[in-house]
Amino acid sequence: MIKMPNLLSIGILLFSLWHPFVPGVAARPGGDPLDYEEDDSGDSGDSGDSGGASFDILANLGGKKRCKNTQVGRRRDRGCSFRRPLCNGDPGAKGEKCYKCSRKSTGEGAMDMGCYRGLPICDAPFGEFGQKCIKCYSDAWGSDVDSGCRESAPLCGSNNGRRDRCYKCINDHKLDNINDTGCSDERPVCDALDGEYGHTCLKCESDASGDSQDFGCPVDKPLCARKSGIDDCFMCINDHIDDGITDTGCPSSSPYCIAEPFAFANSCSSVEPTTDEEEADGPI
Repeated sequence: MIKMPNLLSIGILLFSLWHPFVPGVAARPGGDPLDYEEDDSGDSGDSGDSGGASFDILANLGGKKRCKNTQVGRRRDRGCSFRRPLCNGDPGAKGEKCYKCSRKSTGEGAMDMGCYRGLPICDAPFGEFGQKCIKCYSDAWGSDVDSGCRESAPLCGSNNGRRDRCYKCINDHKLDNINDTGCSDERPVCDALDGEYGHTCLKCESDASGDSQDFGCPVDKPLCARKSGIDDCFMCINDHIDDGITDTGCPSSSPYCIAEPFAFANSCSSVEPTTDEEEADGPI
């Protein structure tokens, strides 16, 4: 009489048949149980830690150390994959996890280990490992150059949750009359929405009501406007036509702004204007 195999025997047989064909995993001849290779086909390089599930399961069986720092530079450490080649152990020692990159460079022209041109910075604090390469990293003070950026666009940031990139300035000082970060005394206003980053600095910003002093303008020319495509400061605007009200920026003794209707100018008169001064495009 032939004896039927028990469930344990069947399980061992099935595992021995399945193991050599685990997708993306192959034991190297002569390697130890942690020494696996991972199929890197179709990897975008920035998918985080979602790939290589079978590798992670096999490498962490029993909660043991999964890798060993055996290589120099970006070469693949023992127990790590091509996608994440760096073991976080000390040189020659075992570590708990494999990573894509290591953050070791700062400032303009930075290039972290495991990253590449276009996305040169490892998304991790300095001296630590990360799983993604990014365009830049905000790590400098004020308007100094952030890692991955350059002097002409030194600030690393993001608008509306988009991927970080390098900008010239940020609109961060609307209410305190201080130059926006990245802008100069001559052009103190970042051309961006409040709290967002921009690529251009302007001479002034129309942010006050009536004839109050706009940011970036002097007391004698308090109104900011754009004229012929250039932002500038003006004394007045011809905004009260035929209503008997003094134009904004003019004194009651000289109530007329010498400009075309709804245009800005730098002189007021007691006599209604008859000149054709170039019209401004309007407030910025």
